[in-house]
Amino acid sequence: MLSRLRQAFWTVLGIALGFLITCPAFAKDRSVMVSGIAPIIGRDISQARDEAIADALSRAVEQVVGIIVDSRTVTQNELLLESSLYTQAKGFVKNYEVIDQGEDKGLYTVKVKAVVSDDLLEDELYKLLKEDRVVIVTSEVNLGQDVDKNILEGDLLGRLTEVGYENIIDYRLLKGEASRALVKRVKEGRLDSALRIGLRFLADVVIVGRIESLSPQKWKDTPYPLFSAQARGEVKVFRVSDKKMLAAIEKTDARGFGSSEERAGMEALSKASGEMCDYILKRLTPRQYRTVKVNFYGIPDFKDYQKYKNLLSMMRFVKKVEEDPVGYNQVKSVFLLRYAEKASFLASRISLISGMKITTASEDEIKVEVCKNNKEVP
Repeated sequence: MLSRLRQAFWTVLGIALGFLITCPAFAKDRSVMVSGIAPIIGRDISQARDEAIADALSRAVEQVVGIIVDSRTVTQNELLLESSLYTQAKGFVKNYEVIDQGEDKGLYTVKVKAVVSDDLLEDELYKLLKEDRVVIVTSEVNLGQDVDKNILEGDLLGRLTEVGYENIIDYRLLKGEASRALVKRVKEGRLDSALRIGLRFLADVVIVGRIESLSPQKWKDTPYPLFSAQARGEVKVFRVSDKKMLAAIEKTDARGFGSSEERAGMEALSKASGEMCDYILKRLTPRQYRTVKVNFYGIPDFKDYQKYKNLLSMMRFVKKVEEDPVGYNQVKSVFLLRYAEKASFLASRISLISGMKITTASEDEIKVEVCKNNKEVP
């Protein structure tokens, strides 16, 4: 009896620990040690100290973002992250302690131990997920051997490109033991791990699939060698922003034929892959460009009006920029953009332009005030 109780105890404990380790909802606060620096202006030590602490807290948040999000993704989205996260860093810091501080050669430096909230930070990162970015994680086995050709992955890439998805992430960019453990859990089709890897790349769509062939048989009574094999597989699609599975399909009876066991197995894998991709892509919303109206207030002259139009046309995810029939007007000039991402991204990009102030931003309209003292247009 005692033995059974011990076994039950360790079983429950193992399940609980596994849940705590793998579930992204169980976010923990992270303690980091960082330094901050600020110039001392007019011998105002108090102001310099405050600015140095603010710099340190921004670095603390940046360091934790680097743990949650893949470094390449951070680099690609540096400006967006800076405008959305680092400037409001104090809101993500639960508490901090100044360990060391001092002034030297006109600079004030602090060393801070900060506790950053994963919960609050992840909530904000979810707002930055890119609708056009997809992570594909597949495993493919032919008669017990890993497949180099990656049939399912190739089919998914081709079909996604056809319906407008161009930003496909290679999960193999992740390195390290922890990342390999995460990928292993993703391949098992677990929702929590799919959400985690999506957040690592700020990708809103994660597709997980597996296929394997088995049971090769040689056909009898044929004038030449002929083999058959059966394949089975499964594909799941997760949307990270909704934290749910969008679609799933399981295939168990795809059959292929070939002049060797290997070729029969590959043919079976190809059939299973094609049928599952057909099903999945019908349930994925094609990438569609929405119309976003951008209103500029106070553009000084027609020359600057043309420069702003060209600047908008060069921004990422912008397919087309049209002028309002009224054309240039110093009080209010309107551009209509065909845009393939969240309008909040576009607003963030515009806000980074010198002399631009976003006054209103929704999913279909952005209002921009051009500062009167703005002498130069990029």
